[in-house]
Amino acid sequence: MPIPLECGKDEIKCIEIATWNRRLDMIDGFCGFLISPQHPTHQCKSDISPSSTTWTGIKNAFKTLQVGTMCCVLVVDPLMVGLPRLVYYLLSIYNQFGHLQVESQWELIQKLHKKYLEENIGPL
Repeated sequence: MPIPLECGKDEIKCIEIATWNRRLDMIDGFCGFLISPQHPTHQCKSDISPSSTTWTGIKNAFKTLQVGTMCCVLVVDPLMVGLPRLVYYLLSIYNQFGHLQVESQWELIQKLHKKYLEENIGPL
């Protein structure tokens, strides 16, 4: 029987660190471009995962990308006693994003939930 779910998102201060993701051979912890003449404002992105396959690539990542100082977590809470909360994602951010970006993230979450989980878990 489907279980209704409630979804919440929050940001919290975290350790500012970029680390090697051995499984994907990428560097986790970056959230967008550093402020520079090419990028006059920083905007957090969820798809920043530079490759760690070459030394040049690693050096360039630390020269051009911002390491997140906060974590953004999206948690799904089943509205039934005894069921655990589910973490949908945990992202490194610098707390610089606009309302359109947040709106598009929510639309993506709802779309993915409907496609892959709604039938087996329940509506979001």
